[in-house]
Amino acid sequence: RIILEYFGEKNIQDCGKCDICIEKSKLNGNNNKEKEKFAQIILNLLKSNKRTVQEIIENSPLTEKQITGTLRFLQDSKQIKMENNYIEKI
Repeated sequence: RIILEYFGEKNIQDCGKCDICIEKSKLNGNNNKEKEKFAQIILNLLKSNKRTVQEIIENSPLTEKQITGTLRFLQDSKQIKMENNYIEKI
């Protein structure tokens, strides 16, 4: 991906096959079952009210890297919104 970006390629996606992509996938919980499990944990924390990232980290069994990856996924899929340092379920 880095090489393709260097040569001006656009719309580059991770290959999912190299050691960097595989490690990234493990850290972020990018397989579908883990992603859904992590998302459900965070969405349950957001059921009652808005929370900061720090509050989610303190109240979740997930690692910080799993949380940040899952928050990106939830925001990209428009299940949460982030505003003024707070995260809320849409």
